[in-house]
Amino acid sequence: MHYQKRYMWVIVNMTTKVCYYMYGRRKRKVIEEFLKGFTGTLMTDAYAAYTYFCKLKDCVHVCCWAHVRRIFDSALRDYKDGRAKAFIVSL
Repeated sequence: MHYQKRYMWVIVNMTTKVCYYMYGRRKRKVIEEFLKGFTGTLMTDAYAAYTYFCKLKDCVHVCCWAHVRRIFDSALRDYKDGRAKAFIVSL
């Protein structure tokens, strides 16, 4: 049996309650093409490919708080960074 690595993109439209699942490569081009012409607020994780959306005029790009918290949890655990702990407590 041949195995081929795939990625799943999950896109949820909170207005229409529709989820889209896309399989394929994890490159900026995939999501760029799918969301071409998108306007509104886009919440994502911290994957670097999404920074593209920060440059679009009618798109507000925000990061998911759960993913942000995980970054600060890692900073606290790995580097004992007290500032990270203060941020986590404030959530």
